[in-house]
Amino acid sequence: IMALQNQPWPKATTLTSAALATAGAELRGGRATAQSVVIVITDGKPMNPRKTFQAALKLRRQARLLWVPVTRYAPLRQIKQFASRPVADNVLVLPDFKELTTKATLNKLLADACPVVE
Repeated sequence: IMALQNQPWPKATTLTSAALATAGAELRGGRATAQSVVIVITDGKPMNPRKTFQAALKLRRQARLLWVPVTRYAPLRQIKQFASRPVADNVLVLPDFKELTTKATLNKLLADACPVVE
């Protein structure tokens, strides 16, 4: 995390739609009886918002889609469209990557992703 903080923001886009498709492919190897959750951590804008929205809709049919936008560069309005519903339970906004390493954030993220522990 410290090494990332010292890097300049590249001001580029991300290939989020492909990442979501890859996550969907990974779900095929999971247990059929388990509730699937995909956590997307991003700090940038998707290269193609339309394809990302389509990929998110498809993935939401297979799994809960929880987003963690980090930094002010993440497009929060778009991310809220991509996330599972209700949005308040599926979008955790963080100001920086350092916040991602705190106990409070990790506890919230895990509690949100896994509300029932057996």
